Amino acid sequence: MDLLFDDTKSVFELSQREPSNPFLHRMLIRTLFPTIEGQLSIVKQMILDWYHLKGCELNRSEFENLIEEPTVFGNSLKTPVLPKYLGLKDNVKFTYAVFALKLGEFKKNIETKSKEWNSFCKAIEIRDRLMHPKAENDILLSEPDMINVVDAWLWFDQTSEDYRNTVTEKFREIVTKKIIFFHRNSSK
Repeated sequence: MDLLFDDTKSVFELSQREPSNPFLHRMLIRTLFPTIEGQLSIVKQMILDWYHLKGCELNRSEFENLIEEPTVFGNSLKTPVLPKYLGLKDNVKFTYAVFALKLGEFKKNIETKSKEWNSFCKAIEIRDRLMHPKAENDILLSEPDMINVVDAWLWFDQTSEDYRNTVTEKFREIVTKKIIFFHRNSSK
């Protein structure tokens, strides 16, 4: 994960030194989104680790979305099983809502009516256009496109940090209460 972040940071710094280089702009987008998806994957793994330690419960849908695979019961040979992937927007909303609820024991959702969320969604559209071009102009990036992508990155990074900090604080409180409870009950 550090490697992806370092790649993104390096390309960003290069693009700042060479703001008219379209190759660097495309490379920034090509490194940024795997970095974002990698961060989401780490958060999902933290939730799954906590679940496996019996620290939280997950319903079937939450579990499937975290492992990105459907769980099959009964005779699975008749039904082909396809991977279960959420689109990036839904993945961000789902992952951070579950992260807050399961590890921090508080309810918090991504604010989807904000300017920042809209910027993030637009950046995904830019990424999709660049990764799946239908016309020659689809790989061209304007200055507003790049501003939007950088704003989206900054928003995602800040949002991730805010969630991590809040969950860490709440998690410490929960664990401390459980340790105190254990010590009080074990001495009786």
